[in-house]
Amino acid sequence: MMRLRLLPTLVLAGLLALTSGCTSASSSGTDTGTGTPTAAVRSETVSLQRDDIQLAGTLDVPENATGTRKVPLVLLLHGLGGSQDDPVIEASAQALNNDGIATLRIDFDGHGASGGEFREMTVPSEIEDARTAYEYAEGLSFVSTIGLAGHSQGGVVASMLAGQLGEKITATALLAPAATIPQMARSGNFLGTEFDPADPPATITVDGQQLGRNYILTAQKLPLNRVAARYTGPVTVIQGEDDDVIPVASSQKFVTVFSHGELHLLSGQGHDFSSDPSEPASLVAGFLSARLS
Repeated sequence: MMRLRLLPTLVLAGLLALTSGCTSASSSGTDTGTGTPTAAVRSETVSLQRDDIQLAGTLDVPENATGTRKVPLVLLLHGLGGSQDDPVIEASAQALNNDGIATLRIDFDGHGASGGEFREMTVPSEIEDARTAYEYAEGLSFVSTIGLAGHSQGGVVASMLAGQLGEKITATALLAPAATIPQMARSGNFLGTEFDPADPPATITVDGQQLGRNYILTAQKLPLNRVAARYTGPVTVIQGEDDDVIPVASSQKFVTVFSHGELHLLSGQGHDFSSDPSEPASLVAGFLSARLS
């Protein structure tokens, strides 16, 4: 698979006053089986509203955060067909939490527990989802700085949102960013599914799911490189050398779009980083921690 709901409710009890969006709280501080002990965090299920679509998310905040001690926050964005619970997203959240950084993971529209229809989702609609999540995070009283991290299509969304928001984003980490999306949409071959690019059908089937015609049409005109290049902050691109979805050459080229970009190639890792999600997660945390704190 290509890993290419704002409703006011809870308060971080005894720690933080959240302005809106949180429900269902729990604390954690146990080993999740990765071999790395987890930091004590306060987890909140959040529900964000983007137009008529509810977006589900999870806010994890280190318990050492208080009203007087602010912490950085990273918005984590999954790929096409994925969710906020994808292993590499969860591993990245844990690694960041261990470094004292809050995280907000969301399910894009048409994915996971969020509303909306998958076939109506587009990259521009996901950018709006991410912007909604950013605006929520920006309003949290305990947040000092904000960074972005995205996997596959989530990496495309993160890079374009960073380009739009500029200095509001302190640093960005991209995991196997699906920078080939515009070219695939224009070529008439999207991850092996062929179609007439001049007249795309109502839907195409990709990995057993239906992408809508509007997804293809908007992807064909997506100004990915132009918008991403507006971001002048630090960027790291992390790519598996065995990725059979997004070629290594794509990330090697995409990283040059950024004025302050670096590239890490991971041996034995595929597109989903499933052989060891903690490996890219540690790079994400190391890069962002050094720049957000």
